[in-house]
Amino acid sequence: QKANAIKGMAEKAINIFEKIMEKIGNNEKNVAIYAGKLGRIKDLELMMLKDIDALCEKHGIKYFLCGGTMLGAVRYGHSIPWDDDLDIGMLRKDFDKFRKVCLEEQNTDLYNYASFWSRSGSHYIVDKVRLNNTYFSTRYSSIHENQDGVFIDVLVYDQTSNNKVIGMIHSRIVHVLSKIIELRWYNRPRSGKKRRIRETLMLPFLRIFPINFYHSIFEHVISLFKNKKNAKYVIDSTGKLQKKGPFSIEGLEDVQRVPFDEGFSAPIPADYTNYLTFDYGPNYLPEPPLSKRVAPHNFARIDLGEYVFETDTTVNYRKVDVRGGLHEQEI
Repeated sequence: QKANAIKGMAEKAINIFEKIMEKIGNNEKNVAIYAGKLGRIKDLELMMLKDIDALCEKHGIKYFLCGGTMLGAVRYGHSIPWDDDLDIGMLRKDFDKFRKVCLEEQNTDLYNYASFWSRSGSHYIVDKVRLNNTYFSTRYSSIHENQDGVFIDVLVYDQTSNNKVIGMIHSRIVHVLSKIIELRWYNRPRSGKKRRIRETLMLPFLRIFPINFYHSIFEHVISLFKNKKNAKYVIDSTGKLQKKGPFSIEGLEDVQRVPFDEGFSAPIPADYTNYLTFDYGPNYLPEPPLSKRVAPHNFARIDLGEYVFETDTTVNYRKVDVRGGLHEQEI
């Protein structure tokens, strides 16, 4: 009887534990596949960042780490260990110059500038610098005809009205336009009953105009206040912060250099507190719990091609044809 009672108690404890774990949730679906190459991916992104840094230095373009990359620089002195990409940001005047310089001067053998304006097939609202001869696609991008590859996101922060109500309206309109472009590019209803019904009704009307039409409207609307003098607020180009509305431009106009991986110092805003507090809340320095330490992207296909291993020039290897190996999961 005692044995049965102990067995019953153990079974109850297991059931309770399983229910707790079920409530916490299974993060497996949120963890991207890297085939053990996340460290190598970070090496390549750092190489790209150094080249971008040199290009900006050459042309007097002011940029700064932003988003999770800025948070990693402040919290760790390097990128967030479980993050899989780098984000850089610029104010509009620097961004317009950077886009022009990249399209004119970039090393096309090494990189490609993925943007609607570069006719690369990319219709993200965020421009990307991508590494050629690599394949690094998410579940979303895998269905599109565009050049994928290890990338760095280039975010633009646009001035908005000094009236916070008008600024919020501006930000919300930009958010709606970004979602329209996303849906028009995807060009099919997505999962979720309400969403599927809504998008089924919207798509026939959205298809009346080509996607370039929506990009033109988006660019016009987001940069509506670019010539405004003494602007106090900016809005985000990515969609992530658009629902929150405008945030202070204070601290973004000047940068400071901080250590960021392998002795390289990268620029972050001179006063990064406002940005990080607005994005992540006041308690942004402590690490999140283990269950939250997941990659921001759900990658479907990865191939590092010739970059799969770091080349050691001090060793005389025999010549071999090393391919990256395509790692993929069902989409």
